[in-house]
Amino acid sequence: MTNAAQYLLSALQAVGIPGHFDGPYATELVSIDAGPGAQIWVTDHDATVDFGLDEHNGWLACYYPDLEGQGSGEFTVIYSSDSASIEEDTPKLIKAIQAALNGQLGEPGSAIGEGVTS
Repeated sequence: MTNAAQYLLSALQAVGIPGHFDGPYATELVSIDAGPGAQIWVTDHDATVDFGLDEHNGWLACYYPDLEGQGSGEFTVIYSSDSASIEEDTPKLIKAIQAALNGQLGEPGSAIGEGVTS
């Protein structure tokens, strides 16, 4: 049975974005390298990606520009949704990830991307 992490990793791979499952820890997430020391982390709003496709309640994606340096706690929310449909939500998430990887970001603590709620 496919879980949300596998579904997301497959969707990312289909558009040429390599992602990795990180877990199990306190947070289970999909991470995407976004440059030297930078990553995008994707979870649901309960800080996990280990759930069934029919249990989807939205994605949360955050860009961390400097996980290795002094600014390691700073992040930008690049996508946030409360969609119950993983099939409809994931393409929107990927669009926001692609924008972030192309440098279309706001300041740390800001929110960008379709579906972002503040």
